[in-house]
Amino acid sequence: MEYANTIWNPYFQKDINMLEKIQRSVTRIPRQLRGLTYEDRLSYLNLITHQQRRMRGNLIELYKIASNKYPSLPDNFLMFNNSNLTRGHLSKLAKQRCNKKPRTNFRVSLANND
Repeated sequence: MEYANTIWNPYFQKDINMLEKIQRSVTRIPRQLRGLTYEDRLSYLNLITHQQRRMRGNLIELYKIASNKYPSLPDNFLMFNNSNLTRGHLSKLAKQRCNKKPRTNFRVSLANND
């Protein structure tokens, strides 16, 4: 489930539900966990839900992009908010307008919107 998480980030609810269902069924495999609830199984195995894992992955990738860990990306890949209002800081991201569905569900846009 962790493989290619940075490449494929599902945005259809049916795909998200399918991945969460797989994680639910896999956590039932150990015998000692079969009678526990899903949340108890996750805490016993020291895991987080698939939705939380996706959000964490989005934020990690956003941090890597913002701190120039990917030198091949253009300098204007992320737009920072340059307003002089009382709230905010120099690293605050500006929301980018997205006209197409794939760009709307791009990892940077998702992390910026949540």
